[in-house]
Amino acid sequence: MPAGQTISGATWDQLARLKRVVEDNKLELFKPLGGGQEEFLKSTARNRLMSGGNRAGKTTVLGVDMIWHADGRHPYQQVPPPPIFMWLVVKKLPKETDAEAAKYRRYEELAALQALREWMPRRLLINGEWADSWSGKSYRLTLTNGSVIELKSWNQPIDEFESDPVSYVGFDEPPPLPIWQATRMRILDTEGRRSVSGTVLSEAQHWVIPEIVERHEKGDSDYWAAQISLLDNPHISESEREKILLEIHDPKEREARVYGGYVRRAGPVFDEYSSDVHLSKLPCVPMPGVPMLCAWDTGVTHKYPSAVIAQDHERQLTLFDHFQLETGFEPFLDLVLETRRRKYPRVQWIDYSDPAAWQHERMGHRQLTCVDYFVKAGVSPIAGEVSLVARLNGMRYRMGRNVRGRPCFLVNCQQESVNSQTGKLENMLHVGLEHGYHYPWSRTKRTHASKPLQNVYAHIVEAASYLPFTVRGMDEDDSGEDDWSDVRPLYSG
Repeated sequence: MPAGQTISGATWDQLARLKRVVEDNKLELFKPLGGGQEEFLKSTARNRLMSGGNRAGKTTVLGVDMIWHADGRHPYQQVPPPPIFMWLVVKKLPKETDAEAAKYRRYEELAALQALREWMPRRLLINGEWADSWSGKSYRLTLTNGSVIELKSWNQPIDEFESDPVSYVGFDEPPPLPIWQATRMRILDTEGRRSVSGTVLSEAQHWVIPEIVERHEKGDSDYWAAQISLLDNPHISESEREKILLEIHDPKEREARVYGGYVRRAGPVFDEYSSDVHLSKLPCVPMPGVPMLCAWDTGVTHKYPSAVIAQDHERQLTLFDHFQLETGFEPFLDLVLETRRRKYPRVQWIDYSDPAAWQHERMGHRQLTCVDYFVKAGVSPIAGEVSLVARLNGMRYRMGRNVRGRPCFLVNCQQESVNSQTGKLENMLHVGLEHGYHYPWSRTKRTHASKPLQNVYAHIVEAASYLPFTVRGMDEDDSGEDDWSDVRPLYSG
């Protein structure tokens, strides 16, 4: 505007009306970016994942998609007519519960709620105002057409996700797995859907890979997954992109935060382990006449006693079965021994146990050890190696070797146990070796911890680590020493 020129009152009124028209219709002005954003909005799958880097627009797209569903008018697909009931699940709820909490300024840290407020048409808000539609006491946004969006958080009791039928569940960041599983039944009656947007980086979020990504890749029409990159966002300048890339040094973190990739930042304990090499393609059968081995982690220092059954034949250590229960050691011992008698009758057993088995466990007025239970059951365990480093290195040595073209370390594909955290059957030994047993990532130090994380997978793997990796008395030459002369590195020519 030229210096000194003013705008008439009529012109100001026109600008105000124009601004009002834009605010009332801004949802119609939304245009998704090509690629992952548009694919997400067009997908009719009931379970969708949009993994995106920082500032890739994933939260905005989730918010817009929820508004279109709440409005009953979706430009890319048919949706149920309103009113519908929806959940927006975030990491945590604001602490305030009084009437003042209805004011949006109290929720500035909730990006998903910001997206709803930014793109919500005034015609859907009571009296055209956010504060009149939003209740800070019930954490609900009530729209003029009767649709309701309720805010829920990860720290709510799991039974609060197992009640009302819901037509749409939106997750701003992948939630803990039990919440995802609990919401599965909520959308069945309504033929609804669940949508997840976020950056898949922490170990707790890796459930999305088998639960959503792999099902999508296998062609399951109920699941859809895609990645969106911040580099595809035209609203980010070239200088900003370069700055972001320079600030993220860890390649795995860059893959997730920039390109939206599915990465495991935690460091695996066994880089040598490969499912293509060390997981059998067919069920394994024990060799007759060869002793069976059983290694025990008695759970004295934790609550998950574990055991692994194996056989070492011609320097190939095959792990047939594993067991784990969240229980005391005595009933666990009975379970494993009963399975041994039923599944592997009339064989010789050699047992190995963790050194903690010789520690005392208080039982009433008496002092008993797990070894006392072993002896009572007719089992004479050999004390396993004390040093964790030595045991893990022994496992790595086997994993990295082959004998006459066969791997020296093999996990039976046909073995499962109940994961006490998820309640699901899975090959916990395989999952533990592949990634479940890992070195956790330290956010403050920006590096991996020096000791592996102790979790449900750790105890299964550590039980296996008490197996002897050169078994004296088996496969020996005439000198009485173990003969490994024909063993070669796994990937040698």
